[in-house]
Amino acid sequence: MNQPDMFDPDFQRDITRNYHRGNENSVAANKSIRADIKRTICRKVWDFIESRGEFGATCDEAEEVLGLLHQTCSPSFTLMKAMGEGHEPAIFSRELKRKTRSGRMAQVYWTEPGRRP
Repeated sequence: MNQPDMFDPDFQRDITRNYHRGNENSVAANKSIRADIKRTICRKVWDFIESRGEFGATCDEAEEVLGLLHQTCSPSFTLMKAMGEGHEPAIFSRELKRKTRSGRMAQVYWTEPGRRP
């Protein structure tokens, strides 16, 4: 059985919908990004998290190091946590949190070996 590819333009499930609650601008932004661009961003973020080893990385750290906007980086974390229906997650978190640049606490993530998007 073929698994759906979350980067495929025909894959209509919006896994971030619970965050933006169907906001029309968020829906339009998600649809406007080509599948290959989404995959490239996720791979850059995954590679960054992987490079941190046991230290892991927060979304804020990835944004800062990779020069990504939060609105670009955060959805890649959400995608990689879910990886679409039937797919195994590419990243995972534990109980560890670290301070962001704004002083708030953020979840730390690690990569799942062999699950690069």
